[in-house]
Amino acid sequence: MASPEDQAVTKYIEEVAQSTRDGLIVWKAANPTTYYWDKIDATPTARLSLQQVERIAVAVENGQQLQRRMLHYVFQVFDLSGPSATVRLSIDTTDRQALGDALRSLFETIKRMKLQSDLEFLKSTLPTR
Repeated sequence: MASPEDQAVTKYIEEVAQSTRDGLIVWKAANPTTYYWDKIDATPTARLSLQQVERIAVAVENGQQLQRRMLHYVFQVFDLSGPSATVRLSIDTTDRQALGDALRSLFETIKRMKLQSDLEFLKSTLPTR
């Protein structure tokens, strides 16, 4: 069972996902496995980032070495209001597995919304007939 803290974080992650689906949060891709969003008032005040990390886990079963692809997620919240960015929250699902489903769902939502936006842009570049 998830701790009360993880339950609270899950609720906020779900709110971020809903805001993403509603178009209130529009993520940018830093690379194919990392997305970020800057909250901008007059100047950037905060940044959310979510990274999908792949690692290979090696296990031995029945005398055979097996490799399994494992995905985990790193979610960070930065305070940009000072002279330099400060990490205010950092979650790695390697250590906090209870948050894995919520962050995986958020990552898939971001990826889907980004693809939809990119396809709309592609469509806008095509000549009209």
